[in-house]
Amino acid sequence: MNTVWHDYSKVDTANGTAVAIGNFDGLHMGHRKLMDMLAKVAAEHSLPSVIYTFDKHPVNVIKGENTLPLIADNAYKQELLANCEADTLFFEDFSSIKDLPPEDFVRDILVGKLNMKIAVVGRHNHYGKDSKGDVKLLRELGQEFGFVVYMIEPLYFGDFVCSSSKVRELIADGEIEKANELLGHPFKISNVVVKEKMLGRKLGFPTANMIPDKALLLPKDGVYGTNTLAGGKRYPS
Repeated sequence: MNTVWHDYSKVDTANGTAVAIGNFDGLHMGHRKLMDMLAKVAAEHSLPSVIYTFDKHPVNVIKGENTLPLIADNAYKQELLANCEADTLFFEDFSSIKDLPPEDFVRDILVGKLNMKIAVVGRHNHYGKDSKGDVKLLRELGQEFGFVVYMIEPLYFGDFVCSSSKVRELIADGEIEKANELLGHPFKISNVVVKEKMLGRKLGFPTANMIPDKALLLPKDGVYGTNTLAGGKRYPS
């Protein structure tokens, strides 16, 4: 996968593209359903596939830094999306497009910059200034600008929708196993181990202490069984 930050010239758009549009925080099972459709329609129409996402979550740009805790930072997000069958992962500078009306965003960015011929979106996808754009408008614009829209229905787990909001709720409540079921992969926190007072070592229980990124979501206080990856090795912890 070709990962591109902000630079449209590095995307193969000559013959058109199939584009999946979204924040994809955490890349849960609903997102993966959308990615499967992207791979399918791109192959059927012999188009390069593009995952179009943002360098910062729109909520945190519009309402202020760290307003919405993230399930995954950009490094982990990139790692997760790299496992999808897409040709290009494109990180957009959200600040540069946040004030575009929906029609301008579609015409100038998706069509004008990416030469989009197929759009793949979730039912509740919104775009453009004040999130006024929806799937209905996208289909109308598709008729005007010559692209087709594939809409993915929500994925249900029991009586609730698989969504980033639900995953955040479960993690915040300490329900990590349920969150992992929706994610389809383990919830992970990464950072550099820092040296503290080493009191645990003196008690026979050495610890590895991390100062978590303020932008990331953390489980509620508690003791959790985990796997720690360090130096290429996995340790029960």
